[in-house]
Amino acid sequence: MFKLFNRLLIAICTFSIIFAQTEDIPESIVLQKTKVAGFNFLSPILGLYSGSIGLYQKNGKVEIKIPLFYWKIPESLVKGLSLYGAGIHYRMYSNEGGAGFFWGPVAKVNLINWDVYAIDYNGDYGDADDDGYAYTGENITGTLFEAGIEIGRRWQWKNGFTVAPTFGYNLGVGEIESSSSGEKADFDAGGLQYSLGLGWAF
Repeated sequence: MFKLFNRLLIAICTFSIIFAQTEDIPESIVLQKTKVAGFNFLSPILGLYSGSIGLYQKNGKVEIKIPLFYWKIPESLVKGLSLYGAGIHYRMYSNEGGAGFFWGPVAKVNLINWDVYAIDYNGDYGDADDDGYAYTGENITGTLFEAGIEIGRRWQWKNGFTVAPTFGYNLGVGEIESSSSGEKADFDAGGLQYSLGLGWAF
């Protein structure tokens, strides 16, 4: 009787351990959506055209995101100034499936093109626009390189809609050059970065 009890006890403990181990090991998520497209809903208001494509790797444990943007600064702020650029984000997720907390490094390159306008009081630059500004013939170009780190969290719904609030910090260094004089100047940029991360997974 005692031997039978011992065998029964061993069997119960064995099954308990097996089931406990089974519960502790999460099932692997089958990744249904392998890409995510990002968009900026403020584009029509700000004149900022930006978007991104993210590619999930390792069953959603990693996302490689490539953003692109073009911003024609409103002329009410600065006349003749355009910015455009691209970058790459390497995001590592805490879980599979391309959702949850993530972090990773960021690298960007931004290009600047500025056709300089000025109020032409004396008619030195030719025809002026309705606001009295005329093109001075001066063009300033520049390149800015940035590198940093980001952290965020992605929520993703079954219909594909996704939100990924992200915060980060970048360091940047660049150079600008004047077309008329040929002079060059170094400048630093960067700082805190943030985005809402609206997108669509597919």
